[in-house]
Amino acid sequence: MVVGRLKRLAWSLAGLCGFVGAAFAQVSPLYTKPRSSALPIPAATLQSVMRCVPSSNGKPGPFSAHLVADSTYSLTLIRLTKPDLPHAHGAWSEVYVVEQGSGVMQTGGTITGKLTHNSATHQSEFLNASCWRRVLPGWAPGPPSPPMRRAPGDKSGTLIAGGVKKRVAAGDMMLIPAGVPHRWLKIDGSVVYLDIKFPKAQ
Repeated sequence: MVVGRLKRLAWSLAGLCGFVGAAFAQVSPLYTKPRSSALPIPAATLQSVMRCVPSSNGKPGPFSAHLVADSTYSLTLIRLTKPDLPHAHGAWSEVYVVEQGSGVMQTGGTITGKLTHNSATHQSEFLNASCWRRVLPGWAPGPPSPPMRRAPGDKSGTLIAGGVKKRVAAGDMMLIPAGVPHRWLKIDGSVVYLDIKFPKAQ
């Protein structure tokens, strides 16, 4: 009887985890992914995205905005106002293109502290459909962004032991290969950057 209850509990938890994962995955990107043509993204659109999140105490709010997403790439505009958790992506490499602000990034080393196997540390800040409608009048939800499949090497924690600290500012770029721990260690007010993800080299 106890074994049966444990099995039912396990299935319930699995269902709940699946529901939560699906909820985070149900974020339609701003643009339908292009297949046979280039996609221009005007600077005015990026400015509209940044204005979509209300300020708090005179400071801009944080967000993570999927502009385009597919199973093999994604383009996300992110604004952070405080340091994020150390994390590493097992299957995705990234390029950060800093648009506004500045801060200190810590890369390399070893992730320590309270460890998890979830590297999607900004998922609670995804923009919703009402914001997209303000950015692009007439916008209608398209296919949701493919979920970031967890892969061996995905992890997050609370600290990075060792590594390199580098100040970055508007106009700078940062290449972060898959598996490399990274975090914003310090942010000077706020920082806005494009996060371009693509599969790691085989």
